Amino acid sequence: MEGASQVCRNCKRSMASTHVALHEAHCLLFLALCPECKEPVPQGKMDEHRENGHQEVGCAMCQQSLQKHLLEFHETTECRERPAECKFCRAVVRLSKLETHEHHCGSRTELCLDCGQQVVVRMLAQHRKACPTEQAQRRAETSPAPEHVSPSGSCAALSEPLWPSGKWFG
Repeated sequence: MEGASQVCRNCKRSMASTHVALHEAHCLLFLALCPECKEPVPQGKMDEHRENGHQEVGCAMCQQSLQKHLLEFHETTECRERPAECKFCRAVVRLSKLETHEHHCGSRTELCLDCGQQVVVRMLAQHRKACPTEQAQRRAETSPAPEHVSPSGSCAALSEPLWPSGKWFG
C-alpha cells in the first residue's frame, strides 16, 4: 500500500511504512526517550540533555523558575513582564503595564493639523477619515493615516506625566 505510514515504537515518530523496520533498528540502538520531555535523545547524550535541557533557570524579566528548554518560549509569549509596544505612541512598556499605559496614552488629546480641533488620541484614525476639511479628505484618500499612531509619535510630548509617580514606564 503506497503512502501508508506507521509510528516508530521507540521515538513515536511517524514515517512511511517501508522505512519503519530499518528506522526502528537504528532508533532502538542509538536513541532513548527522555523521561521528562519525551523527546528522542542519543543514548550517550542523555545525562547532558537532562542536565542542560531540564536545568531550572529564572526568567530575567519576571523571575519565574522554569526549565531551561522552556525559557525562550516563556520570554517571547507567556511572560507578563516582556516588552510590548503602545499602539498610540509606540513606546515600549512591560506587558503587565500596557493596558494602563494605553488607557492613559489614548485618553490624551492632540491638535488635528487639518481642522484645528482637539481630538482624543484613540479617536485620531476615525477623526482623520471624517475630518471636515477638504485638505484632510484629500490626504485620507491618498495616504490614510496609520491606525492609532499619534502625530507627535511619543507620550513624551505630554505636559503632564501619565503616572502619579512621574514615571513613564514604571
